[in-house]
Amino acid sequence: AIDRREHADRLVRRAPVGEDEDGDHRPQESRVLQAGPAQGLALGRQGPAMLEQAFRVLTTSPTHPLSPRHIHYDRLNAVLNHIREHLADDLSIASLAGRAKVSVPHFRRLFHEAMGVPVHKFVLAARLEQARKLLTMTRMPLSRIADECGFSSQSHLATRFRAVHAAAPTEFRAQTRPSPEA
Repeated sequence: AIDRREHADRLVRRAPVGEDEDGDHRPQESRVLQAGPAQGLALGRQGPAMLEQAFRVLTTSPTHPLSPRHIHYDRLNAVLNHIREHLADDLSIASLAGRAKVSVPHFRRLFHEAMGVPVHKFVLAARLEQARKLLTMTRMPLSRIADECGFSSQSHLATRFRAVHAAAPTEFRAQTRPSPEA
């Protein structure tokens, strides 16, 4: 089995370093995806962001699906369903621990052991996933998407979205919308 980091290193390679007018070595603007038969496929302006995303996905540990054999499966499954169905509500660790009927420190440990990520990261990922869906499938204003996904403001959504996707929500929406001619 190939290590995820090795696999990512094989897929994502920097283009050769070029020289600028001062003779300094600088990375060139475009990047090249080198993988199998598509070697040397130059990507346009979105190339660096796409490669960064691919690298991040391949090098970060995935969240574990909750095993039905987990001793607290019913409690955690109820919490997971609550998170997905109530993204706009208070999803603080204290409220989620109360829903699971365990103490906050115990809930943190249980959740992290079962899901492989801390509670706040799971909640943020669920909110961003819903925001992506709404950006792609609706023409809803960003402020309303932020409200429905549980972000404190449109600015908070934009900041978190940009950190994960290397694009602002409006740029993401423009890139994922089909062209009017299609």
